[in-house]
Amino acid sequence: MSFFIRQTRVGQFGKDISIIKIRTMKDGTVTPCGRFLRQMCIDEWPQFINIAKGEMRLIGPRPLLRDTTKWYLFSTAHLEIREKCKPGLLSPIYYKPFKSGIEARKNELDFINAQFQKPISTQIKYAFKIIFNLVTYRIKNESCRPESFGRGAQEINHAKPVKVQAD
Repeated sequence: MSFFIRQTRVGQFGKDISIIKIRTMKDGTVTPCGRFLRQMCIDEWPQFINIAKGEMRLIGPRPLLRDTTKWYLFSTAHLEIREKCKPGLLSPIYYKPFKSGIEARKNELDFINAQFQKPISTQIKYAFKIIFNLVTYRIKNESCRPESFGRGAQEINHAKPVKVQAD
């Protein structure tokens, strides 16, 4: 069994990209070591390779699996806008705490709109704030996963489809 896993995800313009992650599960269960790696977001670090290859950015919508149940979380319009942006290692949903899946998706759209207008300053602004938020959560001994970021954030994994307006 390899220490790393390779997954095909959807990149910019719907192009498949291959990302590498550190294996955190065995037989469908998160291992104790894997739990630690996930809490510290270390399992995602190999994706710096994708950033170096120009397939991803530091900040951007997380790349979805091609065959995932999470596609239903997004309206068609949101997916079309999302697809134009390079995916990122850190999701813009962490920019400010959210209380619902709707707010998380709005955070993402706000980022995408800002990214198209001022790409470099948006990356810098969001990077500092997101890293600050994630470090603050770690100091409070909370996970950096969407399930634990913001009150009621578990809804992001159980939300019904909504129509999100692109500003």
